Amino acid sequence: MKLGLGIKARIYGGFGVLVLFGLALALFAAWQLTAVKGAVEKMSALSDNNTRALEIGREFEIMRLLACEITHDNVHAMRRR
Repeated sequence: MKLGLGIKARIYGGFGVLVLFGLALALFAAWQLTAVKGAVEKMSALSDNNTRALEIGREFEIMRLLACEITHDNVHAMRRR
């Protein structure tokens, strides 16, 4: 099947195909970046929740240690009387 295109038409056609290929590649990359953005936002939210849970756990541990220390001091004070 011979189309009978001249050299000028072939050059423009080839360049057009390259431009379309580049445009398709750019669109695909933009689509993938939006997917990555969503995943990063989700992981950031999970990280924030994890950080908050660790801070609360640390505060509970401090309160528990202070309660044990107060109880320990009260027991020793009662024994000294």
